[in-house]
Amino acid sequence: MGRSSRLAVLLTALLFPAAIVLSLSPAFAADPTCEPGKLATKYPSLAGKTIKLSITGDGKPLSYRDPNNLDNVIGFSPDQARAAFACIGAPYTLTVVPFSGALAALIAGQVDVFWGTLFYSPERAKAVDLVTYMVGASGGVVPKGNPKNIGGLGDLCGLRAVAPVGGMEVIKLNDTNQACLAAHKPGVEVMTATDRPSALRLFENDRADLYLGIGLKQAYDPALYTFAFAYVNDLKTGVGVHKGDKDLDQAIYDAFAVMHKDGTDKALLTKYEIDPGLSVPPEIIVQ
Repeated sequence: MGRSSRLAVLLTALLFPAAIVLSLSPAFAADPTCEPGKLATKYPSLAGKTIKLSITGDGKPLSYRDPNNLDNVIGFSPDQARAAFACIGAPYTLTVVPFSGALAALIAGQVDVFWGTLFYSPERAKAVDLVTYMVGASGGVVPKGNPKNIGGLGDLCGLRAVAPVGGMEVIKLNDTNQACLAAHKPGVEVMTATDRPSALRLFENDRADLYLGIGLKQAYDPALYTFAFAYVNDLKTGVGVHKGDKDLDQAIYDAFAVMHKDGTDKALLTKYEIDPGLSVPPEIIVQ
């Protein structure tokens, strides 16, 4: 198997949970505190380093370009990163990347962290470490008016659906296709797109009937699209960290633990009209 094939497997093979290893710091888990002045003592390998973060710019309300300044990325994720690194005490930079290239850049060490909502899977955790902080929600979006009357995944037999490449939704669509075929119904034509805007553009030329992606109604323009349904997928979701960077894993975990304890995470979720009930205590997940 060539290098590109192996990388594709790491980016898209999203299997259901197997054994995982949780690496938690009992002291900080019991009584999390922010001590930015003690960076060198708590996380020695981060001392004197600027942490390189990547983030998507098309994921409203999580991370998206400010319409008044396209060089500025706003939303839940940038605010979360700002709060976390104020707690950690390390400087950081933020680079906008498409989701389709985010994991490749992280695996290659071009960035230290992909800061967003990355679903956990055992295969993914073999390639990167994850620090999770919420469970995920996915949803189906259709052209304005819902011309095919889609109310759930069970309505997709014989239709065309698109999801982000490397996203868990691709697996869900493939499973739905198999369920249709097993019921002796027409299958689902499953497509992938590099990002949400390119996926939604398929509606313009009648090339797709549904987009399965982030399950937040406010992420989609109601003048153009109808939010048909949503479901909580219960998959652990968090930021991806370059494999084996234990100090950075721990630093982000500690910051998330503080934010979960003092309510900062739920306040940020509420600010961006995201269900605060999706918030869960953080975990470090390595494979």
